Amino acid sequence: ESGDPRVLMAMNKPNSEDHLDKTLEVAEWCVEAGLFVSAFVINAYPGGKVSRQNRQMASERYSQFLFADGPEFFLRGEDEASFQQTMAFCRRLRRLGVDGITPLIATPYPGTGLYATAERFGWLTFEDGHDALITMSYGSVTPGLIQLETPWCSQQQAYERWKEMMEEFPAYHNIRKE
Repeated sequence: ESGDPRVLMAMNKPNSEDHLDKTLEVAEWCVEAGLFVSAFVINAYPGGKVSRQNRQMASERYSQFLFADGPEFFLRGEDEASFQQTMAFCRRLRRLGVDGITPLIATPYPGTGLYATAERFGWLTFEDGHDALITMSYGSVTPGLIQLETPWCSQQQAYERWKEMMEEFPAYHNIRKE
């Protein structure tokens, strides 16, 4: 979902520091076994609440991206540098023999932690009216349909990052390339 351990930690992925190495290892096994392998990447992930177990590591490694809101701590999400890390990671996957990389755009579904965080910090560009990216075809993405905007990733930047990935990598999964 990202090639940046910090963004993975913001997503509250378990073992975010080892996640990328394990992903490469599993991808290699799958390729060696002759399986069709495709990876999914979430562009423009805005950030998220840091779990209590990750708080110490986050403050040691990512202090410049950490911010507090009351007693809770949050990590900033994807910025240009972390997007470039993700691109480099995706290129490594392709060199291993992974068939495709499918970029998606972070979408905050109502009732989820991501939606609550985006609402809390004013990152929603519009409230979900059941017609946002949830039901939109990726064949007709435009910047104005992207539901998130943060100080570190605008709707336009999210669109451009998604488009860059679509142009560089073969994508598989409900996506039509124009």
